[in-house]
Amino acid sequence: MFDKNREYHYIAEMTLSKIESIKNLSQPKDDIVDWFFLKINQYQFSFIYKIINPDKSYYEKPFSAKLSFNVENKFLKEELKKNMFYTILRGNEKIGEIQIIEKI
Repeated sequence: MFDKNREYHYIAEMTLSKIESIKNLSQPKDDIVDWFFLKINQYQFSFIYKIINPDKSYYEKPFSAKLSFNVENKFLKEELKKNMFYTILRGNEKIGEIQIIEKI
């Protein structure tokens, strides 16, 4: 787990699938892992997420979250576009997709 008092920089819509390693969880809020990788082309960027309305978050349905990237570099700032969809990875396994809504 990462520092909970971090600053978040983006609002996004996340859609997560129930993969094998989390098949017993009922909602995304029940997952103790609060970080994933966002894939842009061949690059992966780790990020922390915080669900905005945890009780209204469900697998296979979009929900809103705040994002904070662990390393924010020039490439990420230039390539991360609003309203584009990106793949989310948990380790090497695709777990869903994300759409950047706005920069905070």
